[in-house]
Amino acid sequence: MLRRQLFSAEQLEAIVRDYHTAGLEPQDVAVMEFAEKITLHAHAVRSDDIEVLRGHGLSDEEILDVILAASARNFWSKVMDATGTEADIRYLDLEPNVRKAMQKGRPFAETEICPHCFGTHIVKKIRTEDGREEYFCPYCNTGGLLKPKNKYSEAQKLQILEHYERYTPEAIKKTFGVSPATLVRWQKARSKRTKSGK
Repeated sequence: MLRRQLFSAEQLEAIVRDYHTAGLEPQDVAVMEFAEKITLHAHAVRSDDIEVLRGHGLSDEEILDVILAASARNFWSKVMDATGTEADIRYLDLEPNVRKAMQKGRPFAETEICPHCFGTHIVKKIRTEDGREEYFCPYCNTGGLLKPKNKYSEAQKLQILEHYERYTPEAIKKTFGVSPATLVRWQKARSKRTKSGK
């Protein structure tokens, strides 16, 4: 609704990334700060927080609306996560950069979008022996397994990448179960972090 009726893709992405620097009105920022506090630390909400909103021109009824809306959204999100419910396919109508910024936790429509650029132009390829699909994204030139079984920590990724220059991708895949496309992606991510000094 925000994307359709109120904000451009760039504005919505900026709000999701950091609403403090997204060019919003002070009242809107105050409301979002309050909703964030309800989400993360509801037990710490004090009368001072209410006074801040009153100072921005909100009535007590409007403040209650913020509390109820934030609480209801949190409740619904947790129910959806706990039951494994995937988000509505209409999320795919959003621009890839907006989807990427919005995604927290379980990916939505993960079998329909590229997990790297979040575009909808993936080409599904052969099925693996255990029934999972491989994909290729011509937009960002990456590929791999949809819904990979293994999740690797950063330390594990580094350990596997140490073998990257000494062994063939096929040997690494046989030993560690990591596809060549995934290795390339990890290598690119490591190079990017090295260049940025992180």
